Amino acid sequence: MAAAFDLRVRMLDGRLDQQLIQRIAGRATKRNLRRAGAFIMTTARTSIPRRRGISRPGQPPHAHRARGTGIKAIRFDYIAHTRSVIVGPIKFPGRRGQAPPTLELGGIGSYLDWSPLTNTRSIRRRARFRARPFMVPALHRELRDGRFLAIWRDSIRSR
Repeated sequence: MAAAFDLRVRMLDGRLDQQLIQRIAGRATKRNLRRAGAFIMTTARTSIPRRRGISRPGQPPHAHRARGTGIKAIRFDYIAHTRSVIVGPIKFPGRRGQAPPTLELGGIGSYLDWSPLTNTRSIRRRARFRARPFMVPALHRELRDGRFLAIWRDSIRSR
């Protein structure tokens, strides 16, 4: 099937209006990248189950907090000057640590352990965490399912 570009074009001195084409393509790029970011965000959120306990290494982490907080607080943003989209968990103000990257990639991190003296979680311990990826598998799932191709297909049309 041949791809057809339906594009409203003005001729200036026998040439295509490049600024018009760039403006239309720029709007389509922004719209499509925002859609792609939303798809990845949704897929990543739904891949994190809300369960008790610890997930197995190699599986997405379990969410233990209310919806929209903790590890499930994933957002996306379109960056205009680079024409790109960034998707990932947000860091809450006042929170210490690097939990999302440590969960995604694995590594050494710290956690609060129970203190019998104060009866609170006040002892900070360091540990090696094995990877529990959730963002990269979400991107791969979107690529595998062909949603990105569907977003870009026929994204520039004439009126």
